[in-house]
Amino acid sequence: MFTQHSPDDDKDAPGTGDPHEDADQDLRTEVSQLRRAMQTRPTIDLARGMLMATFGLSPQAAWSVLVTTSQNTNTKLHRLADDLVETVQGAPLPKAVHQQLVKAVADANAATAAEGSGRRPTASRQAPAAGPRHSAAGPSHDPGPGPSRESRPGPRSPAGP
Repeated sequence: MFTQHSPDDDKDAPGTGDPHEDADQDLRTEVSQLRRAMQTRPTIDLARGMLMATFGLSPQAAWSVLVTTSQNTNTKLHRLADDLVETVQGAPLPKAVHQQLVKAVADANAATAAEGSGRRPTASRQAPAAGPRHSAAGPSHDPGPGPSRESRPGPRSPAGP
């Protein structure tokens, strides 16, 4: 009817083995994750820079746009960054990703505008007409002059207007 439980039954179960083996496995996992982060971070930073340059976002706002778009499209952040960087070469963004990106940029701009005016951030009803300026351009296409430095919103001084 009942089988007797032996201590040997637990040796293959996770978390019940030798503490040194568990620590070794934890370290191997962490090293693997850090290596992955080191491989994907440059592309993520490049995508963030593209958002900053294209939409005049702060580094924090651009990061928020990437994270929000990643979460709302169920796309890994590094995959979203890859897709965004590939738009410079003429690759289109998937429609759902483009829509979420446009919404996230509009929300970030609304939050920035609200911060500058002292109001609470609210969702913007008007989103940018298109994704990044370079999204439809091929490698040899010159997109023309972008917004001038003076027309782009920059960092606000604490004593601002």
